[in-house]
Amino acid sequence: MGKIFFTQKQKFIFDQVKNEDFFKSDFYFTGGTALSFFYLQHRYSEDLDFFSERKFSFAKTLELVRSWANKYSFTFTEQVSEVVHIFIIKFKNGESLKVDFGYYPYKRVENGISYENFAVDSLLDIAINKLSTINQRSQVKDFVDLYFVLDKFTIWDLIEGVRVKFKQELEPLVLGGDLIYIVDQFTELP
Repeated sequence: MGKIFFTQKQKFIFDQVKNEDFFKSDFYFTGGTALSFFYLQHRYSEDLDFFSERKFSFAKTLELVRSWANKYSFTFTEQVSEVVHIFIIKFKNGESLKVDFGYYPYKRVENGISYENFAVDSLLDIAINKLSTINQRSQVKDFVDLYFVLDKFTIWDLIEGVRVKFKQELEPLVLGGDLIYIVDQFTELP
């Protein structure tokens, strides 16, 4: 696959986030898009995921996104759970972009990189998160990511990472069942 770049809309929103002190001080960029763009170049990913190890104000997040919407003439819908503030941003041309701001109270295993003075999660931490995610849900994109990550780390490295980061023991037989389950789901690649 050729070099993966941010789409114009992804870069636009990333730039808004990285330029806000509120986000710059406590958040880092992570997830499938960070994995693909910064480390593996293996697939196109749409969503932008920003996590914080500290609790943050959902009201402040909403205030900032609303100010961007007013300034740049886009609309959005929001969904809120206990730990994630999700925005579906709709641009004038009809394109949309999902952006998550999540409270993720797990200390990262290693320092990541910086991109344009904004923290990016490490390859190892994203890989550990992917394995933990696979143990909780089954989406093809997560298995594709894991397949490519296993070129950099062993499954045992990641199982140990889940134990250290989340204090969670992954049972290899159960994990094997999770990995086998998805085979029937592979009708197309992300």
